[in-house]
Amino acid sequence: MKGQVLALSIALSLMVTTGCATKYALQPADRTPAATGQIKANTDANGNRELEISVKHLPPASSLDQTFRTFVVWVRPGADATFRNVGQLRLDDDRRGELSTTTPYKSFDVMVTAEASGTSLSPSEAVILRGHVGSR
Repeated sequence: MKGQVLALSIALSLMVTTGCATKYALQPADRTPAATGQIKANTDANGNRELEISVKHLPPASSLDQTFRTFVVWVRPGADATFRNVGQLRLDDDRRGELSTTTPYKSFDVMVTAEASGTSLSPSEAVILRGHVGSR
């Protein structure tokens, strides 16, 4: 009986840990005050963070600079670390975009930038949104 109670307790705690998304707001940069964004973060069974990033009211990338074609989401696990490209955000006709991605980091900075390519290795200076996931 004690074994069943323990197993049930573990299962419930895993469901609570992995089932509840925490929401984090992304703040607009001065150049794009109308831009909004949000991240929903879950922890999966492997301890990774599953991210659902949604943005609205982003300007066309080319309106910021003619060389920009897309938006990229970046994460950085600490102030001394390098930002890493975790995916490209394509906008629909209503200037909305979504990206689902996974990262092993528990706490990290997030940034959305305009870029010439979705495969950029380092972020441009054209920051659109920024925020933080996890505790500081």
